[in-house]
Amino acid sequence: MDEAASTATVQMTGGAPSWGRASLLGAAAGGFAGLGLGATLLFKNPTGLGHFQSWAVFLGLTMGALAAAGALVGIVAWIALRLAAPTRDGAMQQKRLAAFLGAAAGAFVGYRVLSELDASRILQNVGLGAGAALLGAAGWTLACTQRFFVPARALAVASAVGASAFAFVLWDVKRPREVSASIVDFVPKFDPLPAEKRPKREPREGRIVVLGVDGATWDKIDPLIAAGELPAWGKLREEGAACRLRTMIPTASPAIWTTMATGHTPKQHGIEDFVLRFSSFGAGLDVRVRWKPLRRIYGALGLVQVVPVPSNLRQRKAIWNILTEMGMRSATLGLWATYPAEPVNGAMVSDAATPSWIQELSLSGEKVRADFLGVTHPPELAARLAPLQRAADSLTRQDLAKFVTVDDAVWREFEETKRLSGETPLHVFRGTFLRDEFLVASALELDREKPFGLLFCYVRLIDMMGHSFWNYRAPKEMEPAAAQARERSFHGAIDRAYLWSDGVLAKFLERLGPKDTLVVVSDHGWQLEDDGKGGQHWNHEQGPEGVLAVLGPGVRRGYFHQEPPHVLDIGPTLLQLCGLPKGEDMGGRFLSELFTDAKPQAVIPTWETSVRSRAGGLSTFDAAARLQELEGVGYLR
Repeated sequence: MDEAASTATVQMTGGAPSWGRASLLGAAAGGFAGLGLGATLLFKNPTGLGHFQSWAVFLGLTMGALAAAGALVGIVAWIALRLAAPTRDGAMQQKRLAAFLGAAAGAFVGYRVLSELDASRILQNVGLGAGAALLGAAGWTLACTQRFFVPARALAVASAVGASAFAFVLWDVKRPREVSASIVDFVPKFDPLPAEKRPKREPREGRIVVLGVDGATWDKIDPLIAAGELPAWGKLREEGAACRLRTMIPTASPAIWTTMATGHTPKQHGIEDFVLRFSSFGAGLDVRVRWKPLRRIYGALGLVQVVPVPSNLRQRKAIWNILTEMGMRSATLGLWATYPAEPVNGAMVSDAATPSWIQELSLSGEKVRADFLGVTHPPELAARLAPLQRAADSLTRQDLAKFVTVDDAVWREFEETKRLSGETPLHVFRGTFLRDEFLVASALELDREKPFGLLFCYVRLIDMMGHSFWNYRAPKEMEPAAAQARERSFHGAIDRAYLWSDGVLAKFLERLGPKDTLVVVSDHGWQLEDDGKGGQHWNHEQGPEGVLAVLGPGVRRGYFHQEPPHVLDIGPTLLQLCGLPKGEDMGGRFLSELFTDAKPQAVIPTWETSVRSRAGGLSTFDAAARLQELEGVGYLR
């Protein structure tokens, strides 16, 4: 551009850029970013595309919020450029400012959009660079023309209109909605097979007892067995058959345990994550927003709700549904995604049935909702088992010393963490330990009252403590003395969690009759993995193998199978042990290699029929506390 043209540009645009112009361009760049993110959310949720409120909220809010932020950035950038280049060449400053803001907004939106779409890290960085180059060049071009204000003003106005659009529907969003007095509509109800298609059950003597131990790995168990620390696990290895167990990626526990219970993949059974995110205004959107600030904005305005994943998302029969259909009694305790509890022939204690949360809520001032009755089946079982739950403040110094080295500082910290939810290791320990102790006591109590054909009890202390304690090793040099003392206290916590699991296993072994079969299984193990930042940490995101062990009549004694089966094989194997065929549409198989007298498993076309339940999310009375627990161990990001 020659000097005359440059002078004309300065005159047409009013000379050097003012803070108003800077904020206008910033708002436009923010509007671009908001448009990209809002469109991405709608692209991922096509069921909401035709809903006006979906457009108004998800486009308007993201555009408006980022436009306001962009305006502020524009002012700051203008001030910075004025200080850095105090020249009278206003046109050049305008070009620099426009290019800078455009590149910043383009880098942001390019990276965030590809992140929301679950693209690889390489593609995310490509999007960052491409977005920066594209909008940076666009900003420079706009600043070089006398028509600079036309597109900038139009985008800024559009952003402001979009930002106010969600206010138009906010009254409808916030309006109190009628809540059913019963949760019965949300409980998944599976129609039974027609009588002519229902298979005959082969008679079996004895019970099937399943102990689910989340996060257990032979890499930890075997050395502790060799050291004489785990006698119950040692008995299981000596007298039963065992193997490693291949898992799925991502290693989301609700998805994997539901796969074991149904014999179907997460895409088929519908439980894929720890939580369900859904819109509050009836658009039917499953809103999976990765960017935490945006997620918090939606949550604060009540536009999006996040709840622990409920059972009404499941679209396939679990083993307890099949056993009920076949007239067999079962008891299931603590498994993920079992709230609201289903009507079964027997008992169900859902993953929300931990009475200690009542004390948690009373301390926080939250009102306990009436749907607490939905945490067990039958509903009155919750009150009957409540005395088995220890209070949050009942743990003694001796209880804690079974897991960590307790000095005065650790005990003071533990005494200050009376709440069951939180992000510190001691918060996680208190809540998970009390929960698992309650579930084990409840399982043994129910079994004493009247034995079940299938008893399935799930505990998660090893996994939850792994997330909080596994990275505490020997004290590191150059760390403050307080940090070294903390690591000395915590570094043995994982081994002690395995010792606790050995005591739990021993209690179930004591209840085992000569004709009973015990199955012990975990959903994944733990291993040293790259943390994505050039370092390493202990985790299970890359799918380390879990454990499987079987003990009982007809089981190969002292056998370790070298070819790991898959978690999909657990469902068909449990059906075979109950004398029932597997569905041809199930992905797994009966693990005959673990048994001496195994017969081929019968097969029917399917166990599946239609399912009836109210769609959408159902918040539990303790949802906020449970979500905080999930965020504390890194499951909710």
